[in-house]
Amino acid sequence: MDALLITALLVVAAALLLLPPAAKSVDLLPTEIGYLNRGGRGAVATALTVLYTADLLEIRYRSTVERSDKPLPSRSELEPFVRAVYTDIHVQARPGALPSRPAVRRGLAALAARLADAGLVPGRFRLLAGRTVLAAAVVLAIVRLAARSGAGEALLALIAGAVVLWRLSRRTIAGHRLLRRLRRDYTRRWSGTPDDDPAPAAGVALVPGHGAPVDAAALGLVASLGAVIGIHVPDFGGWDNGGGGGGDGDGGGGF
Repeated sequence: MDALLITALLVVAAALLLLPPAAKSVDLLPTEIGYLNRGGRGAVATALTVLYTADLLEIRYRSTVERSDKPLPSRSELEPFVRAVYTDIHVQARPGALPSRPAVRRGLAALAARLADAGLVPGRFRLLAGRTVLAAAVVLAIVRLAARSGAGEALLALIAGAVVLWRLSRRTIAGHRLLRRLRRDYTRRWSGTPDDDPAPAAGVALVPGHGAPVDAAALGLVASLGAVIGIHVPDFGGWDNGGGGGGDGDGGGGF
């Protein structure tokens, strides 16, 4: 009976966390792809990369970042979140401290809200409700295990399922699928493998200060992962001081 109740709680949590009301087709900006991929840190890393490639940012001692002397472009040339990150770099700053600063924090909330509206991540209410139900299921399972009420293996399996579901809950099923598609398309593009799907997975974004367009998916994925594949992405480091703002993604597996 306890196992059935816990299973029911997990099903409710999965519905809240992984099944959005309606997924929409949207063209994501690089920072939104960075957020989808690695959470708040991914969005900030992507914004820093955009600023760096536009010569608006310099890397200083011990991986701190600082504004360059180059004038800031017009609003139409930088997406809002990139401008928010630039605004909060008053003096030398460590990247890990940026997600907790006011303008960046508001920008991260706006990114999350847009992704939730597109059905790619759970909204704030669904995330809170779903994780509360998950926590209740785990607590109940642990209590029953402690009481040695039987069905120990089943309860342990349900606890393991709850942990997996918690990790997957950073994105909806639609978000996981989109991210997997973006990664697959990106790998094909840079490995030279022919792409069977002629439709682009995301729009093209122009990085200010450069003449060539950079694919939004490539920039968002590479910058947020900190990899260097085809596009030069600086190693900002400095994530050990501060943090928050969504945390890291889970790698996007599962769907």
